[in-house]
Amino acid sequence: MGKPRAKVKRGFGEVGQLPSGRYRARYTGPHGSRHSAPITFVARIDAEGWLVDQERMISRGEWEPPARQVREVQEAPLLLGEYAATVVGRRRIRPGTAALYAKLLRLTILPAFAKRPLVEITAAEISTWYAGIRSTPTQQANAYGLLKSIFKEAVEERLVEVSPCRVKAGTQKERAREIEVLTVDQLNRYLAAVPEARRVPLLLAGWCGLRSGEVRGLRVRDLDREIGVVHVRQAVVRLKGQLLIGPPQDGRGGQVVVHPSPPTAGVAGVGVAPRGA
Repeated sequence: MGKPRAKVKRGFGEVGQLPSGRYRARYTGPHGSRHSAPITFVARIDAEGWLVDQERMISRGEWEPPARQVREVQEAPLLLGEYAATVVGRRRIRPGTAALYAKLLRLTILPAFAKRPLVEITAAEISTWYAGIRSTPTQQANAYGLLKSIFKEAVEERLVEVSPCRVKAGTQKERAREIEVLTVDQLNRYLAAVPEARRVPLLLAGWCGLRSGEVRGLRVRDLDREIGVVHVRQAVVRLKGQLLIGPPQDGRGGQVVVHPSPPTAGVAGVGVAPRGA
Protein backbone atom coordinates (compact mmCIF):
# COMPACT_ATOMS: atom_id res chain seq x y z
CA MET A 1 0.00 0.00 0.00
CA GLY A 2 1.32 3.42 -0.98
CA LYS A 3 2.21 6.13 1.53
CA PRO A 4 0.09 9.29 1.89
CA ARG A 5 1.50 12.33 0.15
CA ALA A 6 2.86 15.24 2.16
CA LYS A 7 0.26 17.61 3.61
CA VAL A 8 -0.15 20.97 1.93
CA LYS A 9 0.24 23.85 4.37
CA ARG A 10 -2.29 26.63 4.03
CA GLY A 11 -3.13 29.86 5.87
CA PHE A 12 -5.99 28.01 7.58
CA GLY A 13 -6.02 24.24 7.98
CA GLU A 14 -4.29 21.65 5.84
CA VAL A 15 -5.17 19.22 3.06
CA GLY A 16 -3.50 15.84 2.78
CA GLN A 17 -3.88 13.12 0.17
CA LEU A 18 -4.59 9.57 1.36
CA PRO A 19 -3.24 6.38 -0.24
CA SER A 20 -6.66 5.93 -1.88
CA GLY A 21 -6.12 9.15 -3.82
CA ARG A 22 -8.86 11.01 -1.96
CA TYR A 23 -8.21 14.12 0.14
CA ARG A 24 -8.64 14.79 3.86
CA ALA A 25 -9.09 18.27 5.31
CA ARG A 26 -8.18 19.20 8.90
CA TYR A 27 -7.80 22.38 10.93
CA THR A 28 -7.33 23.74 14.44
CA GLY A 29 -10.54 25.21 15.85
CA PRO A 30 -11.06 28.36 17.94
CA HIS A 31 -10.39 26.50 21.21
CA GLY A 32 -7.21 24.77 20.05
CA SER A 33 -8.83 21.43 19.23
CA ARG A 34 -8.08 19.57 16.00
CA HIS A 35 -11.03 18.89 13.67
CA SER A 36 -11.32 16.79 10.51
CA ALA A 37 -13.93 16.88 7.77
CA PRO A 38 -16.55 14.16 8.31
CA ILE A 39 -15.83 12.82 4.82
CA THR A 40 -12.92 12.62 2.41
CA PHE A 41 -12.97 14.35 -0.96
CA VAL A 42 -12.36 13.23 -4.53
CA ALA A 43 -10.70 16.53 -5.52
CA ARG A 44 -8.32 18.77 -3.59
CA ILE A 45 -10.38 21.85 -4.46
CA ASP A 46 -13.40 20.35 -2.67
CA ALA A 47 -11.34 19.78 0.49
CA GLU A 48 -10.04 23.36 0.31
CA GLY A 49 -13.57 24.65 -0.21
CA TRP A 50 -14.68 22.89 2.97
CA LEU A 51 -11.87 24.62 4.89
CA VAL A 52 -12.89 28.00 3.44
CA ASP A 53 -16.42 27.43 4.73
CA GLN A 54 -15.13 26.50 8.18
CA GLU A 55 -12.93 29.60 8.34
CA ARG A 56 -15.83 31.81 7.26
CA MET A 57 -18.08 30.42 10.01
CA ILE A 58 -15.38 31.07 12.60
CA SER A 59 -14.96 34.68 11.47
CA ARG A 60 -18.72 35.25 11.65
CA GLY A 61 -19.04 33.68 15.07
CA GLU A 62 -21.32 30.97 13.67
CA TRP A 63 -18.91 28.07 14.06
CA GLU A 64 -19.68 24.74 15.69
CA PRO A 65 -17.55 21.57 15.73
CA PRO A 66 -18.01 19.63 12.47
CA ALA A 67 -19.74 16.79 14.33
CA ARG A 68 -22.49 19.20 15.37
CA GLN A 69 -22.88 21.01 12.11
CA VAL A 70 -26.20 20.26 10.51
CA ARG A 71 -25.10 21.64 7.17
CA GLU A 72 -25.05 18.90 4.53
CA VAL A 73 -21.79 18.50 2.67
CA GLN A 74 -22.44 18.08 -1.04
CA GLU A 75 -20.27 15.05 -1.71
CA ALA A 76 -21.23 11.81 -3.44
CA PRO A 77 -20.72 8.70 -1.28
CA LEU A 78 -17.74 6.50 -2.06
CA LEU A 79 -18.99 3.31 -3.71
CA LEU A 80 -17.35 -0.05 -3.10
CA GLY A 81 -16.80 -0.64 -6.82
CA GLU A 82 -14.89 2.63 -7.11
CA TYR A 83 -12.83 2.02 -3.99
CA ALA A 84 -12.05 -1.63 -4.88
CA ALA A 85 -10.67 -0.54 -8.25
CA THR A 86 -8.46 2.04 -6.50
CA VAL A 87 -7.17 -0.44 -3.91
CA VAL A 88 -6.36 -3.21 -6.39
CA GLY A 89 -4.88 -0.77 -8.90
CA ARG A 90 -2.27 0.57 -6.47
CA ARG A 91 -1.06 -2.82 -5.25
CA ARG A 92 2.20 -4.28 -6.51
CA ILE A 93 1.06 -7.72 -7.59
CA ARG A 94 2.03 -10.20 -10.27
CA PRO A 95 0.03 -10.34 -13.52
CA GLY A 96 -1.48 -13.68 -12.52
CA THR A 97 -2.67 -12.27 -9.20
CA ALA A 98 -4.06 -9.17 -10.92
CA ALA A 99 -6.02 -11.41 -13.28
CA LEU A 100 -7.35 -13.43 -10.34
CA TYR A 101 -8.46 -10.29 -8.51
CA ALA A 102 -10.18 -8.97 -11.64
CA LYS A 103 -12.04 -12.27 -12.02
CA LEU A 104 -13.09 -12.34 -8.37
CA LEU A 105 -14.35 -8.77 -8.55
CA ARG A 106 -16.23 -9.36 -11.80
CA LEU A 107 -17.87 -12.65 -10.87
CA THR A 108 -18.50 -12.43 -7.13
CA ILE A 109 -17.89 -9.06 -5.44
CA LEU A 110 -19.06 -6.34 -7.83
CA PRO A 111 -22.40 -7.94 -8.80
CA ALA A 112 -23.39 -7.71 -5.13
CA PHE A 113 -21.70 -4.52 -3.91
CA ALA A 114 -20.42 -2.38 -6.81
CA LYS A 115 -23.06 0.34 -6.43
CA ARG A 116 -23.27 0.24 -2.66
CA PRO A 117 -21.76 3.08 -0.59
CA LEU A 118 -18.78 1.76 1.32
CA VAL A 119 -20.11 2.99 4.67
CA GLU A 120 -23.52 1.33 4.26
CA ILE A 121 -22.44 -2.29 3.72
CA THR A 122 -23.28 -4.35 6.80
CA ALA A 123 -21.88 -7.50 8.37
CA ALA A 124 -25.23 -9.24 7.76
CA GLU A 125 -25.01 -8.50 4.04
CA ILE A 126 -21.46 -9.84 3.88
CA SER A 127 -22.51 -13.05 5.66
CA THR A 128 -25.47 -13.57 3.29
CA TRP A 129 -23.28 -12.93 0.25
CA TYR A 130 -20.62 -15.30 1.55
CA ALA A 131 -23.13 -18.10 2.13
CA GLY A 132 -24.49 -17.61 -1.39
CA ILE A 133 -21.21 -18.60 -3.07
CA ARG A 134 -20.47 -21.73 -1.04
CA SER A 135 -20.89 -23.96 -4.11
CA THR A 136 -17.38 -22.90 -5.20
CA PRO A 137 -15.29 -23.20 -2.00
CA THR A 138 -11.97 -21.99 -3.41
CA GLN A 139 -13.50 -19.00 -5.15
CA GLN A 140 -15.56 -18.30 -2.03
CA ALA A 141 -12.46 -18.14 0.18
CA ASN A 142 -10.45 -16.09 -2.32
CA ALA A 143 -13.27 -13.60 -2.91
CA TYR A 144 -13.88 -13.13 0.80
CA GLY A 145 -10.15 -12.68 1.43
CA LEU A 146 -9.98 -9.97 -1.23
CA LEU A 147 -13.06 -8.17 0.07
CA LYS A 148 -11.75 -8.35 3.63
CA SER A 149 -8.42 -6.83 2.58
CA ILE A 150 -10.25 -4.00 0.78
CA PHE A 151 -12.22 -3.14 3.91
CA LYS A 152 -9.05 -3.39 6.00
CA GLU A 153 -7.54 -0.58 3.96
CA ALA A 154 -10.79 1.38 4.22
CA VAL A 155 -10.55 1.16 8.02
CA GLU A 156 -6.89 2.23 7.95
CA GLU A 157 -7.83 5.26 5.84
CA ARG A 158 -10.75 6.04 8.19
CA LEU A 159 -13.28 5.72 5.39
CA VAL A 160 -15.26 3.31 7.57
CA GLU A 161 -15.12 2.87 11.32
CA VAL A 162 -15.08 -0.94 11.40
CA SER A 163 -14.92 -3.67 8.79
CA PRO A 164 -18.17 -5.56 8.08
CA CYS A 165 -16.17 -8.66 7.11
CA ARG A 166 -16.62 -10.79 10.22
CA VAL A 167 -17.29 -14.27 8.84
CA LYS A 168 -15.47 -16.79 11.03
CA ALA A 169 -12.88 -18.82 9.11
CA GLY A 170 -13.99 -17.01 5.97
CA THR A 171 -10.62 -17.28 4.26
CA GLN A 172 -10.12 -20.98 4.99
CA LYS A 173 -10.57 -22.95 1.81
CA GLU A 174 -12.75 -25.99 1.93
CA ARG A 175 -11.49 -28.73 -0.32
CA ALA A 176 -14.06 -29.23 -3.07
CA ARG A 177 -12.93 -32.82 -3.58
CA GLU A 178 -10.25 -35.12 -2.30
CA ILE A 179 -7.05 -35.12 -4.32
CA GLU A 180 -6.30 -38.51 -5.83
CA VAL A 181 -2.57 -39.32 -5.89
CA LEU A 182 -1.39 -41.69 -8.58
CA THR A 183 0.43 -44.83 -7.57
CA VAL A 184 3.70 -45.72 -9.28
CA ASP A 185 1.95 -48.25 -11.51
CA GLN A 186 -0.77 -45.77 -12.49
CA LEU A 187 1.79 -43.09 -13.32
CA ASN A 188 3.82 -45.49 -15.45
CA ARG A 189 0.74 -46.61 -17.36
CA TYR A 190 -0.28 -42.98 -17.86
CA LEU A 191 3.16 -42.06 -19.23
CA ALA A 192 3.08 -45.03 -21.59
CA ALA A 193 -0.24 -43.83 -23.02
CA VAL A 194 0.79 -40.25 -23.86
CA PRO A 195 2.87 -39.13 -26.87
CA GLU A 196 6.58 -39.57 -26.29
CA ALA A 197 7.28 -35.81 -26.62
CA ARG A 198 5.20 -35.16 -23.49
CA ARG A 199 6.62 -37.85 -21.26
CA VAL A 200 9.60 -35.94 -19.83
CA PRO A 201 7.56 -32.98 -18.53
CA LEU A 202 4.93 -35.32 -17.08
CA LEU A 203 7.63 -37.51 -15.55
CA LEU A 204 9.18 -34.48 -13.82
CA ALA A 205 5.78 -33.34 -12.59
CA GLY A 206 4.89 -36.79 -11.27
CA TRP A 207 8.16 -37.74 -9.60
CA CYS A 208 9.23 -34.30 -8.38
CA GLY A 209 5.87 -32.85 -7.34
CA LEU A 210 6.18 -29.79 -9.61
CA ARG A 211 3.30 -27.61 -10.69
CA SER A 212 2.47 -27.29 -14.37
CA GLY A 213 3.89 -23.75 -14.60
CA GLU A 214 7.09 -24.81 -12.81
CA VAL A 215 7.65 -27.61 -15.30
CA ARG A 216 7.13 -25.20 -18.18
CA GLY A 217 9.62 -22.81 -16.63
CA LEU A 218 12.46 -25.34 -16.42
CA ARG A 219 15.63 -24.84 -18.45
CA VAL A 220 18.51 -27.19 -19.13
CA ARG A 221 20.66 -25.45 -16.52
CA ASP A 222 17.97 -26.11 -13.87
CA LEU A 223 18.54 -29.89 -14.13
CA ASP A 224 21.59 -31.23 -12.32
CA ARG A 225 21.85 -34.88 -13.32
CA GLU A 226 25.10 -35.46 -11.43
CA ILE A 227 23.57 -34.93 -7.99
CA GLY A 228 19.98 -35.63 -9.05
CA VAL A 229 18.19 -32.34 -8.27
CA VAL A 230 15.89 -29.94 -10.09
CA HIS A 231 16.20 -26.20 -9.32
CA VAL A 232 12.82 -24.44 -9.16
CA ARG A 233 13.71 -20.89 -10.21
CA GLN A 234 10.77 -19.67 -12.30
CA ALA A 235 7.33 -20.56 -13.61
CA VAL A 236 5.42 -19.91 -16.80
CA VAL A 237 1.74 -18.95 -16.80
CA ARG A 238 -0.66 -18.31 -19.65
CA LEU A 239 -2.60 -15.07 -19.25
CA LYS A 240 -4.95 -13.76 -21.93
CA GLY A 241 -3.20 -15.76 -24.64
CA GLN A 242 0.30 -14.68 -23.58
CA LEU A 243 2.98 -16.70 -21.81
CA LEU A 244 4.44 -14.85 -18.83
CA ILE A 245 7.56 -15.83 -16.90
CA GLY A 246 7.74 -15.06 -13.20
CA PRO A 247 8.66 -16.47 -9.79
CA PRO A 248 7.04 -19.74 -8.66
CA GLN A 249 4.04 -19.64 -6.35
CA ASP A 250 4.22 -19.75 -2.56
CA GLY A 251 7.80 -18.50 -2.41
CA ARG A 252 9.26 -21.68 -3.90
CA GLY A 253 11.76 -19.79 -6.01
CA GLY A 254 15.35 -20.96 -5.51
CA GLN A 255 14.37 -24.21 -3.87
CA VAL A 256 15.64 -27.60 -4.92
CA VAL A 257 13.55 -30.66 -5.62
CA VAL A 258 15.37 -33.94 -5.15
CA HIS A 259 14.90 -36.28 -8.08
CA PRO A 260 14.62 -39.84 -6.70
CA SER A 261 15.49 -43.18 -8.17
CA PRO A 262 12.09 -44.65 -9.13
CA PRO A 263 10.97 -47.10 -6.43
CA THR A 264 9.31 -50.36 -7.25
CA ALA A 265 6.24 -49.62 -5.13
CA GLY A 266 4.53 -46.79 -3.27
CA VAL A 267 3.20 -43.45 -4.36
CA ALA A 268 4.73 -41.33 -7.11
CA GLY A 269 6.11 -37.99 -5.86
CA VAL A 270 8.71 -36.63 -3.46
CA GLY A 271 9.10 -33.76 -1.04
CA VAL A 272 10.84 -30.44 -1.45
CA ALA A 273 14.11 -29.75 0.33
CA PRO A 274 15.96 -26.43 0.86
CA ARG A 275 18.83 -25.59 -1.44
CA GLY A 276 21.96 -27.49 -0.48
CA ALA A 277 20.09 -30.17 1.49
